[in-house]
Amino acid sequence: MSGKLEITNLDMKPGATLKVKGRIPDGADSFAINLGQATDKLCLHFNPRFKESTIVCNSRDGNWGKEQRDSHLCFSPGSEVKVSPRDSRRQGALWGTGPALLSSWHCPAHFQGASCLSDAFSPPQVTVAFHGDEFKVRLPDGYQLTFPNRLGYSHLSYLSVQGGLLVSSFKLD
Repeated sequence: MSGKLEITNLDMKPGATLKVKGRIPDGADSFAINLGQATDKLCLHFNPRFKESTIVCNSRDGNWGKEQRDSHLCFSPGSEVKVSPRDSRRQGALWGTGPALLSSWHCPAHFQGASCLSDAFSPPQVTVAFHGDEFKVRLPDGYQLTFPNRLGYSHLSYLSVQGGLLVSSFKLD
C-alpha cells in the first residue's frame, strides 16, 4: 500500500512547525517526507527504509545529493507516526484529513485557521525542526538526526508524503 499527499503552496519558514500523523501499514517497505520548493528542489528528503533498517536523508537540486544514512530506526510497519517541525512564531494553522489512504491529493489553496480533525490517538512523534541552515529530526524515542539545508532555502513551499505512511492528518502552525 502506498499513498501520496502533496502541497505546492506551503508557507514554511525557519522555526516552523509541521505535524503529520499517520499509520505505517504492515508490509510497508518505506515512506518519504519531502520538504523544499518543488519535486526536484528538496531541502529535506526523510526516508525510513524498513527492509534496509535505515533512515536515509538527502537533498535534491535536479539530481540527488549524497545520502546521509542512519541505522537508528525506532518505528516499523504496523506503527503510528506523528511528524512535527516546530515554529512558535507562526499564528495560522493548517489541518487536513483524509481517508486511511490518501492515494493522490493536492491542497489547492492555503487553509489557515481551519480545523478538520480532533486527535483520536496519540501516536509516537517525530519532530523536524527547520532552523534555516539545518533540520533537526527527533525520533519517537528521543534520538536526533541533523541534516544540513544544502540548498539554503529560507522559505519552503513544497511538502509531499509518499509511500507507506497512511496520512490521517497534518497541521502547519
